[in-house]
Amino acid sequence: EERTQGVTDTGEPIANECSVDLWTFKGALCSYNGKAGYGDSRFFVINEKELPEDEVEQLRGFKNKDEEQLLPDELIDAFVSEGCIVDFAGCYTVFGQTIEGFDVIEAICGSEIGGDWLQPVEPVYINKITVTQYSPDPA
Repeated sequence: EERTQGVTDTGEPIANECSVDLWTFKGALCSYNGKAGYGDSRFFVINEKELPEDEVEQLRGFKNKDEEQLLPDELIDAFVSEGCIVDFAGCYTVFGQTIEGFDVIEAICGSEIGGDWLQPVEPVYINKITVTQYSPDPA
């Protein structure tokens, strides 16, 4: 049987589009990096990860050559309040963000996984999704 997982329509890899303006907060949809610098048709969703206080302090301790804090306190506070996998920031292309339906994310991420591909043992289907354009001011 031919493997079709992770293959784009053209068979070509998709160049990563990592950005310092897109963070891996809970509910972020990220492309899977099949090989260095490239992704493919696979994706994953970020679930909540509690940030221990020592890691928060470490983030606050990152300074530039002028000894100015690199990450703003507002961003670090958002990591803590919203949930974020900081280690994934800048490593994966974030192409979407969940804004509703976090219970679905919890259910998907709580599924039993197994096999060579670490996929859910029972298939998970997304039956409906609404895609909207990002707006910093939803009003």
